[in-house]
Amino acid sequence: GETHHFRIMQDRDGSVAGIALFTTIHANYMAFLQYIATRSDLRGRGYGAWMLRDVIRQVRRDGWRHAGYPYLGVVLEVERPADAADSNESILRSRRISWYLRNGARPVKGVDLIAPPVTPGEPAMRYSLLFVPAVWKRMAGARLRRMMVGSVLISGYGEAPESWYMRHALGDLSTAR
Repeated sequence: GETHHFRIMQDRDGSVAGIALFTTIHANYMAFLQYIATRSDLRGRGYGAWMLRDVIRQVRRDGWRHAGYPYLGVVLEVERPADAADSNESILRSRRISWYLRNGARPVKGVDLIAPPVTPGEPAMRYSLLFVPAVWKRMAGARLRRMMVGSVLISGYGEAPESWYMRHALGDLSTAR
């Protein structure tokens, strides 16, 4: 099963300061972070980092509740700077990745993730995967990467396990170390 979460963070005056949308995928012992954002005038004040830590806390709680131990962490997709249409977009994507890395994310190597179009007529998108651990264990290997890819493509995009997108990403895993 899955547990869907939507978090709204308010600032001191009660207005929305940020939101996070994520899904805990119990079969994969992790969550997929679909969206996290803070209001532009509040960036750089720690709101986003607080929300990401809150997501991690919830994933641990979901694990304790459903499995009796904390789940592994949170997987998320990020747009690749090299694929940006212009230099401004490339800089924005690089800054986004840097923020996640500063907040504990680790790159998932050996995965060429191509996500299906969200709306008909749109192109497929190429992403990098990041993983924010909820437990501090050495986590590596093809099995963990398969769980991450499945969390994004199957749970996030509704792809079938045998879809081209899954086969493509998992095909790259066969050569990953």
